[in-house]
Amino acid sequence: MSKTLHFLFIPLILIFFLSLLMIQNSVNLNIYALDVIKGKIKSSDNNYEFLNYKDLNIHHEWLEMMVLMQRSDNQSYKNDFLNAIKYSNLHASMTRAFYPKDLELATEAYQIYPNNKSYLYWLLDSSESDIELSKIILHEILAISPNDVVAWRRLGKILWNNGELEDGLNAYLNACEINDIDSNGCFYVAISYHSLGDLEKALFYFRKSFFPPSWVLADKIEAELSSQNP
Repeated sequence: MSKTLHFLFIPLILIFFLSLLMIQNSVNLNIYALDVIKGKIKSSDNNYEFLNYKDLNIHHEWLEMMVLMQRSDNQSYKNDFLNAIKYSNLHASMTRAFYPKDLELATEAYQIYPNNKSYLYWLLDSSESDIELSKIILHEILAISPNDVVAWRRLGKILWNNGELEDGLNAYLNACEINDIDSNGCFYVAISYHSLGDLEKALFYFRKSFFPPSWVLADKIEAELSSQNP
């Protein structure tokens, strides 16, 4: 009899500890939600929407959804994230982390927050297979930020790979001249000139590049040019 009771108590004890764990997780979620809200309030005087109960509740739901997503298919939560995007810019930004290449969600975010350039990049990442749309998005990014070297580099790559070599090279040159450290633009200029057979210009831009592999390639081209002109 005692052995039977012993075996019955084992699952009951497990259930008890699992319940405690779930309660602790719920408490942690609430605490984290409060911390998120407090942080947002402190960071800006304009975040009045974070002051009411509805906001606390939606942050709690958000955090619970994040936990559940780790155990299931992201796609089943897509409608919840569409609603979250509509709620705040913060939620839209966090949604991008879960769906980095989702055209529907990216479009929704950009339509609601058109002044946020990061959602144009989200659109870009979600439409890589559509060359013409990608070009339109990149030109829109550059209209907002003419010195966005990442946009120049990505535009250069799309144009070059699409056979628009001159325009692609010019886009790479812009990235190179504006800020090579953040774009590796000079490396792509050098690669482009090398593909076109202009070894002297390729050597110049490989030397100019801040990208370490460029210097190795520069040494090889310099040796090649030296062998051609002993």
